[in-house]
Amino acid sequence: MQETTKTLGFVGVAVAFVGAAVASHFVNKPRSSSDFELVGKPFYETFDSTEQAKTLEVSAVDPETGTLKRFSVSEQDGLWRIPSHYNYPAEAASRLAETGSSVMGLNRQTLVGRQKDDYKRFGVIDPLGDDVFDDPEAVGKRIQLKDGDDETLVDFIIGKEAGETVLAETDRPFQNDAEAPKNYYVRRADEQQTYSVPLKLDLSTRFADWINPDLLQIDPQNLVEIKINNYSIEERGSGPFGQVRELFKQQGDEIKVTRIDPADPWILEGLNDEIESLKIPQITSVVNVLDNMALAGVRPRFKFNDQILLTPELGLAKIPELEKAPREKSQVVGQLQRELMAKGFNFGGTQEKLELVSEFGELEVGTSAGVRYRIHVGTTVEGEGDAIEIGSPNETKPETPENSNGGLEDESSTDGDGDNSDPESTEVVEEDESLNRYVFLRVEFDPTLLGEKPAKPVLPPKPVQPEGYVPPADAPTTPNDVGAENEVDGDAEDKQNDQAEPEDGESPPTPTTKAEEKRDPKFIAFDLDLDAYEKAEVEFELKASQFEDELKQYNEKIESGNNLVKELNERFGEWYYVISASNLKTLQSTRLDLVEVKAPPTGAPSTAAEGAGGVDTGLPNLEGFKKPPETLNTEPKTGAEEMSEPKEGSEPSEETDDEAKKEPAPTSEDAAPKPDDETTNETSTTEEKADDKNMDDKKPPTKDDEPNC
Repeated sequence: MQETTKTLGFVGVAVAFVGAAVASHFVNKPRSSSDFELVGKPFYETFDSTEQAKTLEVSAVDPETGTLKRFSVSEQDGLWRIPSHYNYPAEAASRLAETGSSVMGLNRQTLVGRQKDDYKRFGVIDPLGDDVFDDPEAVGKRIQLKDGDDETLVDFIIGKEAGETVLAETDRPFQNDAEAPKNYYVRRADEQQTYSVPLKLDLSTRFADWINPDLLQIDPQNLVEIKINNYSIEERGSGPFGQVRELFKQQGDEIKVTRIDPADPWILEGLNDEIESLKIPQITSVVNVLDNMALAGVRPRFKFNDQILLTPELGLAKIPELEKAPREKSQVVGQLQRELMAKGFNFGGTQEKLELVSEFGELEVGTSAGVRYRIHVGTTVEGEGDAIEIGSPNETKPETPENSNGGLEDESSTDGDGDNSDPESTEVVEEDESLNRYVFLRVEFDPTLLGEKPAKPVLPPKPVQPEGYVPPADAPTTPNDVGAENEVDGDAEDKQNDQAEPEDGESPPTPTTKAEEKRDPKFIAFDLDLDAYEKAEVEFELKASQFEDELKQYNEKIESGNNLVKELNERFGEWYYVISASNLKTLQSTRLDLVEVKAPPTGAPSTAAEGAGGVDTGLPNLEGFKKPPETLNTEPKTGAEEMSEPKEGSEPSEETDDEAKKEPAPTSEDAAPKPDDETTNETSTTEEKADDKNMDDKKPPTKDDEPNC
């Protein structure tokens, strides 16, 4: 019995040793060679072209909130759109290309883990898994690429950073350290093995990173007009229970700044240049915001059968189904109006001219391309993250149909506690300027922004030839005329050459001959008119050629502007935009923000008299001021001069300065007979003045005016 017990004891010990050996064998068994055989091989061999990818999806967990965020873009009809954001266009084509090329042909590098227990250490937990919320910081980013048939091309989980890639010595001089790829822990979503892989990839689930940040697509150099209309819409209740809501427009500043050319300064309408000046930095800030308007979120506009109901011209689209059913059309229009009201917009104006009024004012921006942007600012948008980008599930639309008297019926007139609001209250509620707001964009073409339309030149009528017209070359001459011409001596020729030159802009007078003096004045006038017409005809042909080129360019601008307006309206027509509060605060500047009072000039001369001690004011004798001493005249005075002087004690003469400048009264010397040569000179001078007058009147001189030497 004892022997049996001993034998069984030895057998048990032997079995224990065998088990330990077997366990040690499995524990210390070398890793499967198949794991190492994959090192150096691509994760996905079939993905060899970025054109294969038609859908990209990024999933990640926000480490601060622990919430899952999924962002996707897909190609639809040749355009990349964002399904998670109402199929908004994804305009970051370069980011899509970079993402696809970064993971295309990606090879397995260093094997660092084979078990699920390693996921937390390497940060490669699947964000779409069930164990995400145990440790959000250990969750990786999952990137999926699919083809047009929804077949998976790439499905990676990218974890923590493993360190920078060590480059070969030969590669370092050509590698920018800022652009050097880093090592990340990466695994396929359907595999357990984790690898350290050099990867240059910028994954983002932010909506703003996947769209074109230039919302308006305005070139600041093309801006020529900015209008800011800072009104607001107030809603006041009436009726026994405050159920009727009426809208009132509270007008604020209306500002208009313009410039003709980008090189010209901005001009504020109504600015008093003498005491006010425009704050150029503030205008520059407005222009910069228009150039880089930050888009925080989007909401789709109301559609009927996938068609936009409200046109950019504020009309209703012609939809056959609605035209045949007036009652259904009325219901659809009511839904449209309730949606507009929920975003802070409403209809106003008259039946002839419908207007869109906004809760927080509007702006107009004009460009030299003829494009006029209308930016309507609506109600506030509260929340964070997805609540701003795409809206929260609690975002509801008011069920307040339009009543008969034009007011708005508010069926929810009580708050959550059941307290009725004061129906007669007109207190203005201060808006929080730190909140984002809805914006309604529409664009129209305005040809006045292009400048003046080229005017077609007009050729003046050709002068009518008078009856019996004789050209200048055929005018008759007489021997006396020829003799008279030959008798003109050198002095007379010099006098003709010394005649006054024509003033600037006037044509020199045409010299006349004795033959022309015999012609009919009507013929001479016709010659002048014909000469002017021929010059105008040459100028007309030049302007006509320029007009054709200018008109062609103008029409091209109109066509280009209309095409751009159509393109922009197609882009804006489907969306309400959510714009950041900082942008709107700059755009809705007040006049006080844009205008400053000029400082008074320094060193201005005083206008007060420096006492009565002899300040020369340049004025006639004024009591209290001394006149400057007169210059003494040492020449003896004539009898006439003595008679003209006022006697002592007599009152001063009241003659004016102009009368004092007249020629002095003739003296006895002037009355004395003059020599013949002096008489001849005076006669000659008088005749030259008469000749000048005749030349100014463009009339030929007569024989009576000829010098009688």
